[in-house]
Amino acid sequence: MPNSLSYWVWPYKKSFEASLTIENPSEGSTPISSGAANRTTLLRIMLAWILIVAFGAPAYSDQASAAYNRGVRAEAKPDYDAAFEGYAEAYRLKPKETKYIVPFLRVRGIAAEEHVRKGQLLRDNSKLQEALLEFQRAADIDPTNLAAGQEAQRTADMIKKQAEGAEAPKPVSELLEKAADGKTSTWARKTLLAAAKRLTKE
Repeated sequence: MPNSLSYWVWPYKKSFEASLTIENPSEGSTPISSGAANRTTLLRIMLAWILIVAFGAPAYSDQASAAYNRGVRAEAKPDYDAAFEGYAEAYRLKPKETKYIVPFLRVRGIAAEEHVRKGQLLRDNSKLQEALLEFQRAADIDPTNLAAGQEAQRTADMIKKQAEGAEAPKPVSELLEKAADGKTSTWARKTLLAAAKRLTKE
């Protein structure tokens, strides 16, 4: 009676050996089967992808962490422009990390508001060009800050009128200062306060 194990192993052995490339210096090589070639190519692609992920991910992680730390140090000073730059870079490198999303959004709003405030002070002192730059910077930092865009437009209109020879509206701070002057009459004081109130609403 033939060995049952050999009987069942033999067909699979022949099939397996037939799928391999047979190297023989005197007779040449028997081509490997297309299925085996496809599997080899697939394995190489998977290996390359694994290596890219393994070596690339830590680099991005380290860069994001370094940028985040720069943002933390700048915010502690406080230097909100530098803090925004650091947090923005960390967010760009790792946009799905909550650790980087939260400070980026928070400081973006603070930095934009700082530039809006500086712009308003400059405009009140008739420094329109410098004020416009501050408002534009605020809008660049935070496009969702509607006040920055509105203030930039208003200041640009003032510059245009000034260039055309029209007198630019007096700064609010100057109007309030004159209104507080004891030498100013009651009627004039009321007029100045009304003008200042109108400017703040525009």
